[in-house]
Amino acid sequence: MNKLRFEYKYLMPNHLIAAFVKSIIPYVQYDKFALNQENKEYTVRSIYFDSHNYEAYHEKVEGIKDRKKIRVRVYNNRDTDAIAFLEIKRKYENHIFKNRAKVPFNNIEDVFSTNDPARFVVGADSEEIDNAAMFMFNINKKNMKPVALITYDRLAFFAKFNSMLRITIDQNLRAMISPNLSDIYENRNLFPCFLNKSILEIKFQHGFPNWLTKKIQLFRLNRYALSKYTICLDSLKNSNQAIHQTQLTLPISKYSNYA
Repeated sequence: MNKLRFEYKYLMPNHLIAAFVKSIIPYVQYDKFALNQENKEYTVRSIYFDSHNYEAYHEKVEGIKDRKKIRVRVYNNRDTDAIAFLEIKRKYENHIFKNRAKVPFNNIEDVFSTNDPARFVVGADSEEIDNAAMFMFNINKKNMKPVALITYDRLAFFAKFNSMLRITIDQNLRAMISPNLSDIYENRNLFPCFLNKSILEIKFQHGFPNWLTKKIQLFRLNRYALSKYTICLDSLKNSNQAIHQTQLTLPISKYSNYA
């Protein structure tokens, strides 16, 4: 399980990204997974699971303090050795932590069909085996199904003198409703959900550095309780394409005006 961390989110207009990144470069270094990627960014692809009454969505909209999201996540484009991550992201107020287990993407459908994810966990790490079992327990407990494929392009940095301080900028948020597991690498048929805006996330364990506080103030960035999952479901509900293709019936959350 990851160490407990704080997570702050800010609305980032796209036209400010280049200047903001230039301003923080003296204090940060790129995430090692981004260094070999075009434009030093990588693509995050997640399928979110929810119950038949969209319990995870409603917990976020209603501001429930102690909540979690269940998802399968992959990165970039598929190759023969692609790894998928079974994730439970828990949040209590501003604190976050994750339970995560690695499985070969080629076995992702077997994980669900056999109901025995531990068989497919990469390596023999007992914590990851427990995390995989916990993931499937949550899926079965509430009969969760894939609700949305959410994809975005991420710029990621770590502070040079504090590896626990992580800064990410998530751009080009796009989604698809009711995906199959095999759709997770889909690049077509994704609906744009956050035009002209991105999400700046800052994760840290202890203090918030003064230099970063000054950058937030300099660029006049506003902090919000943003959720990619609720933003995308609201956007999909509002799109004619989604309305005609699904029976998605959700209230519009208070975050929909950011989309």
